[in-house]
Amino acid sequence: MKNPIRYAKITLRRHGKGLGVNLRSDQTIGLEGTDAAVLLAADGTNDIDAIVDVVRRDVDASATRETVFLSLDRLADAGMLESRVTPPAGSNHATRRDMMRLAGAAAAYAVMAPTVSAFAQAKDLARTGEEHSKNVRDAEEGVKQVRRDLRASEDKAKLTWRNAEEKVKLTRQDWQEAKRAVRSSGRDVRAAEKEHKRYKTKDAEEQVKGAEKALQEARRLSEQENKLFTVAKKRAGEAKEKAVQARGSEERAKKTNVSETARAGRRGGSASEQTRK
Repeated sequence: MKNPIRYAKITLRRHGKGLGVNLRSDQTIGLEGTDAAVLLAADGTNDIDAIVDVVRRDVDASATRETVFLSLDRLADAGMLESRVTPPAGSNHATRRDMMRLAGAAAAYAVMAPTVSAFAQAKDLARTGEEHSKNVRDAEEGVKQVRRDLRASEDKAKLTWRNAEEKVKLTRQDWQEAKRAVRSSGRDVRAAEKEHKRYKTKDAEEQVKGAEKALQEARRLSEQENKLFTVAKKRAGEAKEKAVQARGSEERAKKTNVSETARAGRRGGSASEQTRK
């Protein structure tokens, strides 16, 4: 047996201890007591025993499985469940006490349903009227603002148009004056262009000649620098050779001095010995 599941497209609204069920936008059914508790608990996750516990806790402590099955039958008849839930085979029928309790609940439902429905409808109408009034006020204010913006845009457009006309007039006058000036000075312009081209060509030729002269001078200076570098390099080699020769002469002189000093020392020693003898 599947768990009870309420119809997915219904809308539930609480009204005090009662429950308003919207099957369609224009139809509201009021529920109270066991039926309201059973419909709220029938979300597909609670089995019959769990729904019985909910009813006992919130509505009637003496509720039984038969009580819940009878409530599910009524909800299915009203189109509030996805499918009808039947009690398993071999289950006990409702007792007389349960039937009396259910009869009392049905009578209370019959009395309260129109009241709950009317209350819900009145509340919805009031809310709808307030929202409509607010929307009307907002729309009127929006229309006023649009009109103000439109007037401001028209004034700005007129001012822009007048400025544009003035600029067009001035532009036409300037254009006519320019055309007259061009026509009157056409020959001068052509003559000036020719003269400019002539001078431009002459200047270019002179610049080319100057560049060639500068290049020749640079080449000449480069050749002189190369010659000077060669001479300096040659002189540096000669100076290096002379320095090497000078070092050799100095070393030979040092050796000669040392030899002469040694000889003089030996001669002095011999003289001393002869003197002693």
